[in-house]
Amino acid sequence: MLRQKIKLFVIFSILSSTAFSAVNEDTKLLEELTGKKHVTKQDILAKRSAAQSPAQLILRQAREASIQRQYRQALEHYDRVIRHYANTQEVVQAYKGKADLYTEMGLESPAQLNRQLADKAGQKFIK
Repeated sequence: MLRQKIKLFVIFSILSSTAFSAVNEDTKLLEELTGKKHVTKQDILAKRSAAQSPAQLILRQAREASIQRQYRQALEHYDRVIRHYANTQEVVQAYKGKADLYTEMGLESPAQLNRQLADKAGQKFIK
């Protein structure tokens, strides 16, 4: 019984290592033929998250919410950027996004206020 289990384990490990080496050989062959490195889904996700700051991710969530006409949620996202990342350039984008959102909602007074705040915040980063 024990011998049979050992045999099965050895056979399984040989088969799995052969399968993995075949995948690696296919990947290497593809890289040679195309001249491009094989990119996995994990590589794309790691690159995306490394390239974007938390403020940029929140801004993207705000834009997605405004596209779906979830105005309250979008405003909450913009406010979070303004509150927590006040010393970054993303604040300007947040104020402009809020202004566009208020314009879309038909509220011109808050839209104008947010445009002015965006201009004022933008002056900080021009210097």
